Amino acid sequence: MLIQLGGDDGAVIIDGNEDMQIAVAGRSCRLPIIRLRGLDSAESGAAALVANAVVSNVSGPTMLLFVSCALTMLLTNFMSNTATAALMAPLALPIAVGGGISPLPLMMGICMSASACFLTPIATPPNTIVLTPGRYTFLDYLKAGWPLQLISLVLCVFVIPMIWPF
Repeated sequence: MLIQLGGDDGAVIIDGNEDMQIAVAGRSCRLPIIRLRGLDSAESGAAALVANAVVSNVSGPTMLLFVSCALTMLLTNFMSNTATAALMAPLALPIAVGGGISPLPLMMGICMSASACFLTPIATPPNTIVLTPGRYTFLDYLKAGWPLQLISLVLCVFVIPMIWPF
């Protein structure tokens, strides 16, 4: 399965182990490619299970985006943002298909939310680096981080659909 994001110069998402050559307007081009693996592997069926649970309990495209972003923001505070994006990205397509919407806003919401890690010092290396020299505690991150986390969530839910409609 192949999904092209954006126009002719956009990124390409490939699901599976397909090898491909991309030609646009009669010439070969190099496009950023993301391989979706992990939860989306056909053997486990985990992506379909999670997607069915989300779609059956949440109605409306805005709420699907909200839940995807909120779950990603929660996870990214306890693991690296790259790992969170790699874990959550395969869920965007089955959730979008189950909800009857475009996967683009969900994918962008997951990508943006994976970088919104403000609640813990273990979320990103810069948070960890300033922990000791700044004499911060875990509670300091929670106090300062939750407003930033909420602002990021609200911005994702309201701005992303303006750029990438459902």
